[in-house]
Amino acid sequence: YHHTVSFWLALGSAFFQTVVFAIVIPTATAYVALLGQNRWYAGGISALAAFIPGIAAPIWRRIEKNNSLKTCFIILSICQIIGTFMWTLGFVADTPHVLLVSRIFSGIGSPANCYASYINRGVSTNQKSTATKMAAAIFGSAYAFGAFLAFILTLIGQSFPVSENITDSLASKW
Repeated sequence: YHHTVSFWLALGSAFFQTVVFAIVIPTATAYVALLGQNRWYAGGISALAAFIPGIAAPIWRRIEKNNSLKTCFIILSICQIIGTFMWTLGFVADTPHVLLVSRIFSGIGSPANCYASYINRGVSTNQKSTATKMAAAIFGSAYAFGAFLAFILTLIGQSFPVSENITDSLASKW
């Protein structure tokens, strides 16, 4: 590999994004229902985060070409942090539109494009097969880990009943 640490950072960013995606998918329907939306809305915003990376690919390629792969990873990390943070704020904001914007940021910040660029640029031709096999194992384990984490978070969440409006609940505890 061109730089082993960079390879593992690329795979790590893809792993964590996939974990988040695997948590959002099984929990999105119940989450958007709390905000008055149906399962179609949940499916739509989940699909949006998977669709946007394809649209953003030429933009990422231009950023990578004009700047660096490091710049791509920094920008995608910021977008992922914003997207994940906004996802958690949907209930507090009491609007499903925050979730929509959250998934747009998550889609823009998808590491798939930068990770693929890294494999193409930083991995020698004779090691690409091994690198993609390792990536497949990382993605597969991330989906399994994400689903398990979603299950654990659901069990924890069921232990803490949520009121109609979380701000009322927080205010009553203060």
